[in-house]
Amino acid sequence: MEKQDIVKQLIDQLEEKLMVMAQAAQETHEASTGSENAAEGKYDTRGLEASYLANAQAEQVKVMQSQLDSLKSVTLEKFELGEPIDIGALVELDREEELEYFLLLPSAGGLTLPFRDSTLTTIAPESALFQQLFHRGLGDMIEPGEMLILGIS
Repeated sequence: MEKQDIVKQLIDQLEEKLMVMAQAAQETHEASTGSENAAEGKYDTRGLEASYLANAQAEQVKVMQSQLDSLKSVTLEKFELGEPIDIGALVELDREEELEYFLLLPSAGGLTLPFRDSTLTTIAPESALFQQLFHRGLGDMIEPGEMLILGIS
């Protein structure tokens, strides 16, 4: 599976999550302004609480849309032998004789896909693992967990 195929699957996954999140945000907004949340006394804060939730969900939708836009515009080049790990690298790690795969992206970390009898996970710059892998090379050990970099593509 090529990296562009992986990104296409990730975009599909994120678009589905975005659709669900946007729908939930819309429903929460409608509920926060509906008559069922009208205050029945000065200490009744149901409507206020619902509006806080609606605003937080709307903010999450914006963040997710930004991640999706970033993912759609990312260019994933092939890494040559000896090149250090950078954004766009597909990294194969050996952790206690288990293979793990990570795709370094500018955003949208934490997405997962089945990949080569294992799992591929996206990691973004705010991730500690991203920071440990960044600019490392083939054969380097990553602590903690003693992970060995087996491949960079």
